[in-house]
Amino acid sequence: MVFGGGTDKPYSHISQGIKRYSYLFWLCKFISFDFQFHFIHAKDIAVVVCHFIENDVEQDKLVLGMPKVSFNSLTNRIHRKNRRLRIALNYDRILCASDLLRIKIDPWGEYCLKKLSMCHKAVSPRNFGCKETYADFRDIFRDLTGS
Repeated sequence: MVFGGGTDKPYSHISQGIKRYSYLFWLCKFISFDFQFHFIHAKDIAVVVCHFIENDVEQDKLVLGMPKVSFNSLTNRIHRKNRRLRIALNYDRILCASDLLRIKIDPWGEYCLKKLSMCHKAVSPRNFGCKETYADFRDIFRDLTGS
């Protein structure tokens, strides 16, 4: 997932969603979802690109991102609590809820729901000796929501 944006730059799709729906994030502490992913901020992508240009680095294929994180550990870090009572979400329950709420899930969203581990051998600015701007998701969340 790529985060980023600001008053002088367009927000990424996921950043727009966090800004728009951050008031609902308190509900996440009651949800369990076995989903893992990588994230990176656009500023950290820029750091890596600048490093490649300045040092004439040639790479064929890279996946940029911080170390993988799970939805459950992420909500625990944001809310600073580990809740025992959680509703476990899965593919079927999400499809059922989307039908009930008349929410259309696009093909990419459906693919992501079926493939709950989007983990790769990711590299971050640290792998190239550069400083990471947003190494922790809480920093991104604070930046987007102001909390």
